[in-house]
Amino acid sequence: MTNFGKTWTNNQPGIKDQLKMNLRPEKNLKTRMSRGINAINNQSRKLDNISETFKQKDAKYYKMIVGSLKEHDKDRAAGYANELAEIRKNHRNVTQVKLALEQISLRISTAKDVGDIATSLAPAMSVIKSASDMMSNVYPQANQEFDSLSDLLGGVIADAGYTSGMNIDFSVANEEAGKILADAEKQIEKDVQHTLPDVPDNHQGLQL
Repeated sequence: MTNFGKTWTNNQPGIKDQLKMNLRPEKNLKTRMSRGINAINNQSRKLDNISETFKQKDAKYYKMIVGSLKEHDKDRAAGYANELAEIRKNHRNVTQVKLALEQISLRISTAKDVGDIATSLAPAMSVIKSASDMMSNVYPQANQEFDSLSDLLGGVIADAGYTSGMNIDFSVANEEAGKILADAEKQIEKDVQHTLPDVPDNHQGLQL
């Protein structure tokens, strides 16, 4: 059983919770889902801001590398190149998570009934877990923010699954989450080829 599957089992509602959920209208569930979508979109906007910061750092360090090479300071250029490589790695991770969250938000927002909500949210949980791991080294609040998002959506999926009487297949959900992240990574590869210049070195014809 996956970690998410274990969490799901441990979080199954008790008798009192089940009675309460039987009285909840579907409209209330959709309202909570809307809050989940808003939370995802807010997180996506935050990643947008972080991405913009990385773009600025990328341009700054690229210029510093070129300047160091023009001054024949290869050691300093190598140091800046290492910094730029780390910046680009983190920027790629941020972009991948942002694209995956956008895809999850789109899927959830097009859910038409309770069953759709459950099946749409199931892959989201795995994506958010991966996102938390990927962002933990990018900014310090990442784990706390993604944990809160996971708790919010986890409550919705528990209610949706119970209300609809569906048994969530987590192996399928995790596979779908993997596809979402892989698609985001492919999109990044295409974008990088068109937007980011290669790090210059003495073998690229730089006029010194």
